[in-house]
Amino acid sequence: MAASASRLLAQLLARLLSAPHRLLFTAGALAWVGIALWWAVVSVLTALGHAPPWAVAPAGAHALVLALGFMPAFIAGFLFTAGPKWLALPPVAVRPLRGPAALWLAGWALALPGLHLDARGAAAGTTLAALGWTGLCVQQQRLLRASRLPAADRLHARAIGWALWWIAAALAAAALALVTGPDPQALRAAARLGLWGVASVFITAAHRLTPFFHPAWLHRLPGGLLGPLQVGLALRAAADMAALGLGPAWPAAAHLGAAAGQATLAAATLAAAFDPALRVARRTAFVRLLHVAVVWLAASCALQALTHGTAARGQPGGWGDIALAALHAATLGFMLTTLLAMASRVTATQQGRAVAVDRPLRWLFRLLQATALARLAASLWTGAPAWWLPGAAVSLALIAVAWMVHPGRLLAAAPRTPGSLNRFKEKDPLRP
Repeated sequence: MAASASRLLAQLLARLLSAPHRLLFTAGALAWVGIALWWAVVSVLTALGHAPPWAVAPAGAHALVLALGFMPAFIAGFLFTAGPKWLALPPVAVRPLRGPAALWLAGWALALPGLHLDARGAAAGTTLAALGWTGLCVQQQRLLRASRLPAADRLHARAIGWALWWIAAALAAAALALVTGPDPQALRAAARLGLWGVASVFITAAHRLTPFFHPAWLHRLPGGLLGPLQVGLALRAAADMAALGLGPAWPAAAHLGAAAGQATLAAATLAAAFDPALRVARRTAFVRLLHVAVVWLAASCALQALTHGTAARGQPGGWGDIALAALHAATLGFMLTTLLAMASRVTATQQGRAVAVDRPLRWLFRLLQATALARLAASLWTGAPAWWLPGAAVSLALIAVAWMVHPGRLLAAAPRTPGSLNRFKEKDPLRP
């Protein structure tokens, strides 16, 4: 019995270490489940009046862990699966990725208790995560150097490469902020900068894989909406630094200009998402998920425009925390919806299954949209019930656990033979 269990465990471990998406999606899923359960427990205990002790300011801890604790691992899993195809290279070997992935996961496992017990433990854990992530950045740079494609054909891979180093720098800055003090403002600033680096990756990948960011009516602008959206992210990062007191304060004219720019981005993104030429593509189940993610991105830009507009007036406007709503529209709405769709798709297709959005994934998708809406409502409505925030945290934990069960269970499944497909079949409109 023991020998049989050991053999099964060894087979399971061998499968999880056998391919980049299995290794890195598993690391991301484990981190997502651990972080989501941690934040759900903290939120519920705090709502009940039994807040746990903190060695680090809770706002900075939340920003760091939820922004950089699990999404980058999913990014890496996608990148080392689709990236070689983008660069006309053979599949990457998984062995060089194992050490960085282990450092990444061990770092967050050490950082979480350190946030409550000792900031030095959190700093050590964040440092390990930064080292692991830097190792993955180095592997991505090797792919870029190995490619013989023209520079124009490597645009998306190069743009993502810059964003990966941006995230690495943010993790290093967060570790430094935890060592020196810890410094709450510097920690939040590092987390925000890293978050917009993550968003940059999502936007670049969506531009490569979906038709929504390069509509026909924008054909005169090279790259479609990619450039304007990236500039918008940079401006949001600069606005965050100013709001945290780590940069010069913006005058009213600057806020008005930023409001106009973000409103234009919101309108252009929304128009591209509902382009009549894409009506047929939007009927595909998988594309519908990505379409909703793009609508969330437009909503985030619109809320950011309102944030700048109220800042130009010098008053909050009485709508609650619009800036926080804009942030969660980008994270829970755009980024997490995109992650749910892309990670599920890669997990299924790499297992040899037909591209499909089955019933469990549809329910997960609906629950995520409800969670995002509840979180935004809690930010915008000052009279929102107190249980909405812990409720959203518990819902996010349920989504993480459910994804681990389905479709995450496929990461540990035995490879299927070509043509052994599931019964949910649909045309694949997007091939990485």
